[in-house]
Amino acid sequence: MQSQIHLPKIDRINKILVITFVSAFILEGLLKLAGFSLISFFGLSFNKLLSGHIYQLVTYPLIAHSLMEIIFDGLILWFIGTELSNLWGDKKYLTFLACAVGGGALIYISVMGVFFSTSPYAAFPLSGPAGLCSALCMAFGILFPERTMYLFIFPVQAKWFVIILVAINLYQGITSPAGVMAWSQLGAMGGAFAWMMYQTKKGQQKKKRPNPSHLSVIDGGRDKDGNIKYH
Repeated sequence: MQSQIHLPKIDRINKILVITFVSAFILEGLLKLAGFSLISFFGLSFNKLLSGHIYQLVTYPLIAHSLMEIIFDGLILWFIGTELSNLWGDKKYLTFLACAVGGGALIYISVMGVFFSTSPYAAFPLSGPAGLCSALCMAFGILFPERTMYLFIFPVQAKWFVIILVAINLYQGITSPAGVMAWSQLGAMGGAFAWMMYQTKKGQQKKKRPNPSHLSVIDGGRDKDGNIKYH
C-alpha cells in the first residue's frame, strides 16, 4: 500500500507573502549585479530610521538573505501560516503578523539604541522573515503543544520546539556580538504572544458579558400594594 502525503492548500495571504519574498529575493540578486541592494534600502537600519526612513518598520521582513531562508520560511508560511490563517480568519491573522513585525522592530531598535548606537552594527540593517516565522512557530506550539514539529531532522513536540527556539535565540543574543538579530526574533515572538494573550482575555470577557437577547421580563406577581412585580 502506498502512503500519500497530504499537502495543505496555501491560503491567499500566505501565498501573497511567499510570492513577495521570492520575487524580492530574485530582484535583490539581480540588482546586486549592478551594485545596488534592496536590503540597504528596505531593511531596518537604526541610523536610517533616525533619518526618517519610517517605512523600514514595515518593509524589513520582505527581503531574505539566502535561498535556504526562502525555502524554510516559505514552508513555515505554507504549512503553519495557512493553518493559523484558517483558524483565525484573515483579519486576525493579519493583526497577528503586524504585531510580530512590530515587536521584532521595536526590540531591534531598542537594543541597537542602548548597546550598539555608536558601533558599526548600527549601520547593519535587519531584514528577512525569520522573526515573523519564529512567531508563527511560537503560536503553533502554544495552540497545539502535542503536535510534532521538526528541529532540523529530529521530531519533537511543538511545545518543546518553542522552548528550544527561545533558548537558542537567548543564547545567541547574549553571547554573539551580532546577537541583536536574535533579539529581534525574540521581539517578534513577544509581540505575537502579547496579541494572543489579548485575544484570550478579550474572549473571556465576551463570555462573561450577559447577552441582552436572553433577558426577559417575568411577571413576579403583585406586592402588598397591588403593584405588579417584575424580575
